Amino acid sequence: MQELSAPVSIPEELPLVPLREVAVFPYMVVPLFVARARSIAALDDAMAGNRLLCVVTQRENEIEDPGPADLYRVGTVVTVLRTLHMPDGRVKALVQGVARVRVEAFLEQNLSTWVRVSLFESVEPDWSVE
Repeated sequence: MQELSAPVSIPEELPLVPLREVAVFPYMVVPLFVARARSIAALDDAMAGNRLLCVVTQRENEIEDPGPADLYRVGTVVTVLRTLHMPDGRVKALVQGVARVRVEAFLEQNLSTWVRVSLFESVEPDWSVE
């Protein structure tokens, strides 16, 4: 059987975008509206590099500037497929989930937050279409 896409090499450190009220899983394609300055900077970091970033869901949606204690430790590495800068300052990003990761450490940069991640073991089903 032919592979549909080449495996992606996931770096140990990635820019972080916290999400409100949504969780992204591997293989999902999701549009995200990014409005926070730190998240837009993280998205810009991803676009300037390998187009990969880590998305993690917030524990409380009302928190405007979440810290490490406000975020779940399991997230998803996503590939940024497309971005669109809106007139109101927000950025619309179309992302696709690549792999589940565990957040090991938070790394504060000047304008954005980065995380050190480790991959979960891949659990592939033992079934096929046949």
